[in-house]
Amino acid sequence: MLELHCHTTFSDGTLTPTQLVQSALLAGVKALAITDHDTVAGWNEAIAAAAPHALEIVPGLELSTVHLGRSLHILGFYPDRDRLQAPLQERLAGRQRRAKRWLKNWQRWDTRLSYRRCQVKWLLDASYCGSFNQSRVCQNRARGI
Repeated sequence: MLELHCHTTFSDGTLTPTQLVQSALLAGVKALAITDHDTVAGWNEAIAAAAPHALEIVPGLELSTVHLGRSLHILGFYPDRDRLQAPLQERLAGRQRRAKRWLKNWQRWDTRLSYRRCQVKWLLDASYCGSFNQSRVCQNRARGI
């Protein structure tokens, strides 16, 4: 079995790369693509977790873009990590700017929310791996943060 589109906690997934590898092994997956949104940060952990097993990790990436006013998500496999670092850092900065705007809007309904409070909480949370996005805001808001 192949699984060619998986997200980890480095983007909007709920499992760390190691947990995702363990889950794939239990399901009998033979090749697992780590295709987080706009980041390659989960690859090394997944590769290390899969090394003792007969599980091939396919390094991948899901890039978000807009074409003719429509949102598109493009999957890429085995991309050149070094060439992607600078553009992906720009995307991360954009995600952080959007998260600040979302929080500012949500503060109208819940004054306990603040970018700094959420950012500090998530940096201390073991499941947080670097993605500060709308999905992460909603997940943590549901936990009462």
